[in-house]
Amino acid sequence: MARLAFLSLHTVQQELENLSRTRLLLNRSNGYQRFYRANPQHPLYATLRRLVVKSARLPKPSQK
Repeated sequence: MARLAFLSLHTVQQELENLSRTRLLLNRSNGYQRFYRANPQHPLYATLRRLVVKSARLPKPSQK
């Protein structure tokens, strides 16, 4: 995820933790890895899902 977003691992870990604290993301651990998923019970879930789906349809910016 960090590589795809061109961010440091620490930055991504911090953001995932922030989203988990707000309960937008749910997470679990198997002792070695942590798994995240969206929380469909969160009040903002439907709105955020619509934004993500809509933005996924936009053309990708050209790389220079």
